[in-house]
Amino acid sequence: MDYGGYGVQGQIGRDEFNNINELRAITGGKHDVQVNISVFKSDVEFPNPAIPEREFADLRLKSGSAAVDAGQSLPNVNDGFGGKATDLGAYELGSPMPHYGPRPRRIDEETAWN
Repeated sequence: MDYGGYGVQGQIGRDEFNNINELRAITGGKHDVQVNISVFKSDVEFPNPAIPEREFADLRLKSGSAAVDAGQSLPNVNDGFGGKATDLGAYELGSPMPHYGPRPRRIDEETAWN
C-alpha cells in the first residue's frame, strides 16, 4: 500500500491509525498523503449511515488539494494523466463526471419484438 489518500483516522486489519505517520508505520507507504472530504470539487455529504442508498456524489477533485498529482503512474491503468503525476482517486483533475446507471436506448418498432 502506497500512493494512497487517507483520512486522519482508520483501521487496517486490527491496526488502528490516528494520523498519517501512524498509517505509514503500519503500511510502509512512504508516499501516502493525508486527505479529507475537502479534496473534492463539490460539497460531499459524509455517508452516515452508509445505508440507505444515496445519490451518487461528485467525487472529482478540487484544484490545489493534497490529492492532485500525488499518485503513481501505472502503465495501461492510468495513462494520460494531466499535471506532473497522476491524481489520487477515481477521476483525474478536470475530467468530466461519468454517467452511472442505465442509459436510454432507442429501439425501432420493427426490431422491438424480435
